[in-house]
Amino acid sequence: MPLWNYPHCADAALDEVNHSALFVGQKGEPLGKQGIQYQVKILAENAKWEDVSAHSLRHTFAKSLVDVQVSLDQVATLMGHSNPTTTARYTKPSQQDLAKAVEKLPTE
Repeated sequence: MPLWNYPHCADAALDEVNHSALFVGQKGEPLGKQGIQYQVKILAENAKWEDVSAHSLRHTFAKSLVDVQVSLDQVATLMGHSNPTTTARYTKPSQQDLAKAVEKLPTE
């Protein structure tokens, strides 16, 4: 069972954490890039999700922000990019996005 199901244990565990990492290993140390990728892969396989990876989650996060009109410079900052041009490749519009854009044109 996840630690958060035991609030008293979670509070005690958080008291001992000396970092702000979201993903941590069994010893409480931050996971590296490969550790996170591996954990996402295992979780996706266990859930029987196809085509899910750390990269696809990152892409989805960026695209979701763009879809709700968050500015590209803010998305770049959240993604840890120093240049918004790097972020642009995560936000390429899909065919569905393009069709929705055309539908916004007045029909008069």
